[in-house]
Amino acid sequence: MLWMIDDPAAVLRLGVDYLAEETSSARGDGALMTRADPAYMPQIVVGDCEDEATIRSTRLETSSIGCLWENREPQCFDRVRNNRRLSRFGSTFDRIGSTSMMATSIRSDDIDLGVLCLNETDGQRSYQRHERRVVREFVELDLAPILITSVRRTSTDLSLLSDAERRVVELFSMGASHMEIALILDRSPRTIENQLRSARRKVGARNGIDLVRWWTEHAALV
Repeated sequence: MLWMIDDPAAVLRLGVDYLAEETSSARGDGALMTRADPAYMPQIVVGDCEDEATIRSTRLETSSIGCLWENREPQCFDRVRNNRRLSRFGSTFDRIGSTSMMATSIRSDDIDLGVLCLNETDGQRSYQRHERRVVREFVELDLAPILITSVRRTSTDLSLLSDAERRVVELFSMGASHMEIALILDRSPRTIENQLRSARRKVGARNGIDLVRWWTEHAALV
């Protein structure tokens, strides 16, 4: 995985592929994201994916998969069609052929990096305890450390941030307060706070001072 260190998506793809094989899952998918992002949309698909475009168009609101960020252990949904949190996406799972799922967030140093899902497409399946342990240990000990290194190495530009986050960070770096930024951009102070928190996570900044320093260094490159 080290030779892909400069490409976070490639690192994630290799990790998804490895875990899909280790757990004998029909399909794996994943995305680089944080809990502040509005929805999970697969950026990477491996395995049983006759219609990859359809799978990539899947959208699960972050609020429906909040348990992934709240729990260290991978979460299993043996019957996604009947799961209370996912039931409103039943037609979505029917369309992409997922009948059972094991999913987990990917985090390192309290920084959100992404989400990884393993899917069964032929009948119901209950992922076993040892399979959950394999996923957790690989994500924590192997995938997350390499992925955070990759993300930080490729953060020499502003591509990690959304357009909205870049504008907020720019104003924050100019000395504007949360309230002032909210007034300038016609957003709520809470939205500004969430976007700054998301930006800090994405670039590995521990606090606002680190974020301003990161912006000052990298904005000069564009």
